[in-house]
Amino acid sequence: MKISKIEVQNVLGAKDVSVSAKAKVLVIAGDNYSGKSSTRDAIYQALSAVATRVNLKKDYAELVTDGNKKGLSVVSFVGGNASLKLPSGDHSFSFDGVSMNDAELMQQAMPFCLDGVKLADVSSDERRRFLFKLMSVKTGVKAVSEMLIKRGCDMVKAAGILPLLVSGFKVAEDEAKEKAKECKGIWKGITKETYGTEKAKNWGEDEQSSDQKAEPAIDIEKAEAEISKKKSAVAAKNKELGGIEQVIAITTENAKRLTDLKKVASTLKFAEETLAQDKENFDAQTRLIAETEALANGDTVQKTYVCPCCSVILEMGADSSLKEHVKPEKIADDNAKKSLPEMRLKLSALQKALNASQLAVDQAKNANVEIGAFNASDASADAEKLKLVQAEVEQLTSELAASEKSLKSYVDADLASKAAAKRVEDAMKTHNDVLAYLKIAEAFSPEGIPSELLASALQPFNTELAKSSDVSLWEQVAIEKNLSVTYGGRPYHLCSESEKWRCDATIAEVIAKFSKLKMIMLDRFDCLNAVGRSDMIEWLRAITASGEIESAIVFGTMKDKPVLPNDCQLVWMNAGVSEDWTVTGRSELDNKPHWKLIERSFDEENNEMAA
Repeated sequence: MKISKIEVQNVLGAKDVSVSAKAKVLVIAGDNYSGKSSTRDAIYQALSAVATRVNLKKDYAELVTDGNKKGLSVVSFVGGNASLKLPSGDHSFSFDGVSMNDAELMQQAMPFCLDGVKLADVSSDERRRFLFKLMSVKTGVKAVSEMLIKRGCDMVKAAGILPLLVSGFKVAEDEAKEKAKECKGIWKGITKETYGTEKAKNWGEDEQSSDQKAEPAIDIEKAEAEISKKKSAVAAKNKELGGIEQVIAITTENAKRLTDLKKVASTLKFAEETLAQDKENFDAQTRLIAETEALANGDTVQKTYVCPCCSVILEMGADSSLKEHVKPEKIADDNAKKSLPEMRLKLSALQKALNASQLAVDQAKNANVEIGAFNASDASADAEKLKLVQAEVEQLTSELAASEKSLKSYVDADLASKAAAKRVEDAMKTHNDVLAYLKIAEAFSPEGIPSELLASALQPFNTELAKSSDVSLWEQVAIEKNLSVTYGGRPYHLCSESEKWRCDATIAEVIAKFSKLKMIMLDRFDCLNAVGRSDMIEWLRAITASGEIESAIVFGTMKDKPVLPNDCQLVWMNAGVSEDWTVTGRSELDNKPHWKLIERSFDEENNEMAA
């Protein structure tokens, strides 16, 4: 990416920046509060679409220079341009002739090449993933599957874990370990013991020996046929026994019935006498109630007769002669009326007694009839037969139980032996499953396939780092096997600020090469001393002269404008405005440079400010 122009308007402290890049190396310098960092941020935001000082898009208005409503950053380069508008956050990026894959890789590389992120500061997993992408290391399912096969891994089990590679080797490793842990739990469920690799290897030996069958082998089919035969014999005898028991029960019931009938029949005479007395009492009470009702109604109870000749009602006179009946005057008897309810209750009780007496007579007569037709038999002979058959049933049942017990004992022992063998088989299979998943986990661990893949990525990457160190004459920068970053063999976190700066710059250059971004932007070069700055300029001139880096922009705080080689360009920042200074000569007295500010001119054709 060869930068041709940089335009920044009202972005934080960068109020008016217009730079036409005339050299591959741009040095943007100035004193504190001159707008350097704001310019750097504006360039970074335009190229990456990532804001540097706010986290949310709704806060983009805070990036606009105070007192203004809008801001703009535009970076033009050969083949395209990038821009970011504030506060809307509208971003555009175009790069002619660059494939989608290359553009994606450039976007991923930008944070490391534009001083937005230090490779040494990200996690080892992020470092690994980026290096795999940068160095075109194949980490897809197909490539990793081939490596698993070479390692002898169980590909059936690996098939369920491989899709997790999209989330990283660590996720796949953890899943394989979790599967192994689940299998260990299954092994414990089978063996009732805590899993151990050595224990699981030899676990089945004691289990098999302790569950061996003690009985000699028997013909199960033949034994079952014999038992079936004995069951049939027992069933037949039980049926015979049931028949005898039924006959005895009937005989016993008949004898009891005859005794009960005789007892009922013996009550006939008493029942008949009681019935006659109850009938007499009932009739007398009925008559008494009729007479009492007549008195209660005022009627005189008098016997009347009907004349057979003329049908006249007649009555017997005191002289025993018949005369025409004259109905007497009605005089109600209150005492008779009051006694009627009690008399009727007594009549109801006499009716019930009469009914009971009649039922007793009927039952006694029926018992005599049933006794006449009864045929009683003796149960003693059947009882003797019952004892014989019961003894036979007990004998057959005992023989059947012994045969069933013997067969069950053999079958149980056989099943126990087979169950023991199955437990051993299942335990061994589960143990092998544990080993298979652990092998897959080992393959996905940092020391496994990722290490192999990393080695293929690190070798060319470290080679380029070494070349860059040779050019810059700085200490050797390297990415170690454990993904740690070293400078001169010393861990990055133990290095000084200037050493870290050189290390980061070297890494940024190599990433820019491999990503084809071919551009680096470095801030804070003022942490280097005067010699270090001169070395930096020479290094930048060398890597841009070779064409491996097309543009290099560096920022630093300086009190005075530095004199640069002719193939480098100085952009001096002053109160948020970029100034283009040139050296017109040197003083004969002290050899100090004479500086001349080149005024900007307005390009009417392109409607923009031009140098």
